[in-house]
Amino acid sequence: MSQQIIFTSLPNGRSTIDGKQYLKLSVFTSVQIKTPGDSKLGQHEDFLSWPEKLTGAQFKFRLGNDQLIDATLDSSKIDTVLYKSIFHKEILLKGFMPGNFSNLRINSFSAGNIKDFLVKNYVRSASRVRPGY
Repeated sequence: MSQQIIFTSLPNGRSTIDGKQYLKLSVFTSVQIKTPGDSKLGQHEDFLSWPEKLTGAQFKFRLGNDQLIDATLDSSKIDTVLYKSIFHKEILLKGFMPGNFSNLRINSFSAGNIKDFLVKNYVRSASRVRPGY
């Protein structure tokens, strides 16, 4: 059984604190819990106490040039009561294991041949257009 948390950062404006500009991000979080059979959320304690885990965590963002930047969590946006009213220990998780695609045949085509085909056909179509259209 494994679990994976995927964070997707989304731009959310700017803010000014003490005259200094900061970028604001919202973070969309998706969770994958892989189990061979059905289970309940109560078997995955990390997710029952998710708000507490977030408020105690440190965050960094890695930019395209591999530079790490510290991030500050606005914990006032975390509604622990709402979270716990939605995600309780009796929620049923259907078993899921990713398929084995290692023997799957993949058809691949040369991008250069496709480009040549498209350009040839666009040029041919454009040359057939009568003036005035």
